[in-house]
Amino acid sequence: MGIRALATALNTNTHVRELRLEGNPFGSDGAAALGAALEGNDVLTRLTIGMAKVGPDGATAIAKGLRHNRVLRKLEMNACAIGDRGMVEIAVALRSNAHLEELHLIDNTIRVSRDDG
Repeated sequence: MGIRALATALNTNTHVRELRLEGNPFGSDGAAALGAALEGNDVLTRLTIGMAKVGPDGATAIAKGLRHNRVLRKLEMNACAIGDRGMVEIAVALRSNAHLEELHLIDNTIRVSRDDG
């Protein structure tokens, strides 16, 4: 899969600071590869993966990468179908990531639960 090759390249990337992949439906498997790449990448400052159909499992993989990443400043995951579970995983990851400055999660069918008030 092409996204896996790209994610592997990000592990040794020293120049690409912005990666825009919106509109490419690579799903949760592709998101898992990108999440793993985020863990070790120390150059990428912006990642856009809107409409990638990553779902809750893909959001969980991206969240895992966010927990370890210290350079990503902007993440756009619009219309990725992450749902409530994916949103919770992203929120938990943000507790240990003080470096992300901008997060876009438009059109992800996220609801407010009764526990949220």
